[in-house]
Amino acid sequence: MFDFYNLFYNMNYLSKEDVYEAARWGCITKEEYKKITKEDYLEP
Repeated sequence: MFDFYNLFYNMNYLSKEDVYEAARWGCITKEEYKKITKEDYLEP
């Protein structure tokens, strides 16, 4: 799933919120979130 989110986020098909939700629901890890968005994952 990491490749999917990374590719589509970089192509601007997914927003940062989309990637955040993926990390929140366990589709990607919090470390992968940071690799994709270059920002730390922060719990709400």
